[in-house]
Amino acid sequence: MDFEKLRAILLWPHIIGGGIALVTMWIPILTRKGGKAHRNAGKVYAASMLLAAVAALGISAGWILGGDPRQLDKGLFFGMLGLLAMNTTLHGLRVLKQKRRVEAHKHPLDLALSALTLLAGAALTLYGLVGGSILNIAFGGLSVFASSGQLRAMLRPPREKMFWWFEHMGSMGASCIATTTAFLVVNGRFMPDAIPELVWWLLPPIVGTTALIIAGRRERARFAARTPEP
Repeated sequence: MDFEKLRAILLWPHIIGGGIALVTMWIPILTRKGGKAHRNAGKVYAASMLLAAVAALGISAGWILGGDPRQLDKGLFFGMLGLLAMNTTLHGLRVLKQKRRVEAHKHPLDLALSALTLLAGAALTLYGLVGGSILNIAFGGLSVFASSGQLRAMLRPPREKMFWWFEHMGSMGASCIATTTAFLVVNGRFMPDAIPELVWWLLPPIVGTTALIIAGRRERARFAARTPEP
């Protein structure tokens, strides 16, 4: 198979999808949650992100299977980003259809995708530890954290009424982190030289995860204040 030709075919869908996702992801973040702008922009973001993720997986497969050891690390890392983005985006969409769920969710495709992301994240983390790559360790760990949380949420009955809200927010937030990271890793060479590229690459998961934790606590407090005492 001509992997260079495959990469050339998939590159433009990846760039177009990723570019639209990078712009539209800010609308759901900044607008009223559940409002028309939030929902419509979220649909555009999800569709463009899935396009970019599928293309990224194909490009990464070409790098991994192409036989050039210099491309292996790049293929593994971007493949993990593509899988993480696909998994979190799909989970963030699927959980919106489970608002009335009271039992465990054991759909085999949902479980399989989260389990695959978990295994791939663990493998990338181990690969990063052996090779001394902080980037692989960070994003392998993020993938393990996100997918293991999905599996725990699916394999047990919901513990809170608004479980779907927090799962949606966490999954789409992780998808946005993957989107931003991919952009910075590819374009890090254009960033100011005073700041090392690794700092730019690790900024999205650090800032994004912190923001998700703060937002989750704030939303739980808000919902608790709206719930009448018995």
